[in-house]
Amino acid sequence: MDKPLQQFWNQQWQQMSAAWMHHVHDADLEAWLSSQPQRFLRVLEIGCGQGYNAAWLESQGHDVVAVDISDYIIQQCRASWPNIDFRHADILDPGVNLGKFDVVFERGVMVVLNRSQDRSALVAAAAQHLAPHGRYISVVDCTEQRRRDDPKLSHRSLADIADAVQPHLDIESIRSVQMPVPGHNIPAWFMVAAHKLI
Repeated sequence: MDKPLQQFWNQQWQQMSAAWMHHVHDADLEAWLSSQPQRFLRVLEIGCGQGYNAAWLESQGHDVVAVDISDYIIQQCRASWPNIDFRHADILDPGVNLGKFDVVFERGVMVVLNRSQDRSALVAAAAQHLAPHGRYISVVDCTEQRRRDDPKLSHRSLADIADAVQPHLDIESIRSVQMPVPGHNIPAWFMVAAHKLI
């Protein structure tokens, strides 16, 4: 466990303005899941934050495990949704093994990892947890359509995403989406990746 990173995210969540609390699930994830032939999936959410995606997934009948490096936010999630398997874990720790999943999903995790080796480690962890026919889904703020009025926001380019993903998985699709945050939308990439074909 990266203790300084855990402390950083604990502090971020404790100081988070109510205006930035996000109380909706990811609509692009919902659309993707609705297009899949299998109705009920085993899903791992990395960086679950406030737990709204995990709660929506569970309400749709999926088997959900949701992890976050912040023990503070995991305690909040467990209090709100005691029936969901929320776990305190650092997914970048290679010793973490949560089993195999049909879908590994993260939104806003790759974008906050500033070192390329950490982004690669994130995808390696996702690949480790994917079932043979599973899919890794990442929603990433993008540089190509970045908001010019807020240069402090983290963003990732298509090249950043490809550099992180391609050593571990094959990118199946990637498209531009609008990721809603309180008060506005952020241009983002919705990326789906799968195990490499041998």
